[in-house]
Amino acid sequence: MKNNNFRMPAASIWENFQQSLMTAIERGEHQEQQDLAYWQDKVFKKIILYALPLSSITAIPSILIKYLQGYKYVPLIDISVVLAISLVVFSGYFSLSFKKKFVAVALTFLSIVLITMLGSFGLGSIYLLSIAAYAALLFSRGAAYLTVIVNAVIYALLGMVIYWKPFDMPLIHAYTAGTWIAYSLNFVFLNVVIVSTISYVLDGIERTLQDKVQLLGQLEEKLIEINSRNQQLQESEEHYKSLFYLNPSPMWIFDIDTLQILQVNEAAVLKYKYTEPEFLCMTFENICTPEALTELLTGLKQPAKKEGERLVTQHRYKDGENVSIELRCNTIPLDGKECRLAIGRDITQQLNHIKAIEEQNQKLREIAFMQSHVIRAPLARIMGLSGLITQNLTAPPDPQVLSYLDISVKELDQVIKSIINNSGEILPAGLTNSDTGTLEESESNNV
Repeated sequence: MKNNNFRMPAASIWENFQQSLMTAIERGEHQEQQDLAYWQDKVFKKIILYALPLSSITAIPSILIKYLQGYKYVPLIDISVVLAISLVVFSGYFSLSFKKKFVAVALTFLSIVLITMLGSFGLGSIYLLSIAAYAALLFSRGAAYLTVIVNAVIYALLGMVIYWKPFDMPLIHAYTAGTWIAYSLNFVFLNVVIVSTISYVLDGIERTLQDKVQLLGQLEEKLIEINSRNQQLQESEEHYKSLFYLNPSPMWIFDIDTLQILQVNEAAVLKYKYTEPEFLCMTFENICTPEALTELLTGLKQPAKKEGERLVTQHRYKDGENVSIELRCNTIPLDGKECRLAIGRDITQQLNHIKAIEEQNQKLREIAFMQSHVIRAPLARIMGLSGLITQNLTAPPDPQVLSYLDISVKELDQVIKSIINNSGEILPAGLTNSDTGTLEESESNNV
């Protein structure tokens, strides 16, 4: 229980510290673009998050040891640098870029102090090397190599101090100019290697991030295009459904091989008197008459010469009524299979009207034939007999001529009656078949 009680406050302290630090660092920062700069900022946050607590832990024994060894100012400078970094990092007044630069400058100052006042090349150079790596991780490549140049200048200036000894310091007694140059060149070389390696890795990461952003952009474009196509497909499907189900003409979709009806619209249900479930249990064979079945099957199953080709057939409604239907068939895909879309139009009245016209035309042709051939013969005889009678008006009429005239008149009368019977529609208004008797009596009396 004691260990658990101890862990809970420690965890709470760490969480509060982490939250406070992240809030202070992220204040005023824009994080919507996850490019290399974004990840460099994240790295700085992690460095500060773990470096500040650890530096506080390691600084206490280091300060005590230095103080016991007689160094009075070095511990004070160490404490001042740690406090200055903490104040700047936790301050909401400074920008994140300024905070990163301030940490680099403060640590560079601390490394110079350690080298000059302690005479320790190793401890100060570790800080300078860390600053080069820090700059390579958090700044641009130019800034990282500028850090290497600054380190080289620091080593060169300190080497001059060792060589000319302008004033007394522990560094002059700890190293000779030759030893310092050898150490310095090796650390400058390490600086260059570390900065180059880190910069190369970051370049690769940046290219990867750019590729990722480009791929995300392409994916977004593809997604927009797919959504647009889906919207168009949805609108097209709704438009098709409206054209199919609300079309005033009967429409079916059926399987080419089995002629099974797969879909049917409302117009077909209303006109054929079958319900939609009944239609879906039927084939196209069930709605056509037995007489037209063979022709229908041949026309539907064979490949169409062209889309929308017309086929005239006979259908039978549920109540037994036979109608003439003009079908237009088109091939369409449905559920991954080729099917036929058939549109039907009732042309029964149209065909009956055409048939009536054809019958009337046939009667008119017969009448014309009778007028040009049958009527002309008795009429010619009458005209000849009339001429003979006119020429012999002084003499009594010849009984034989009168007999011929009577026969011709009766024959002509029979032809006219036949014409009237074949086409009563061509009689003048008010003239009926019964009037032909009056016409005959009138002609007989005149003769």
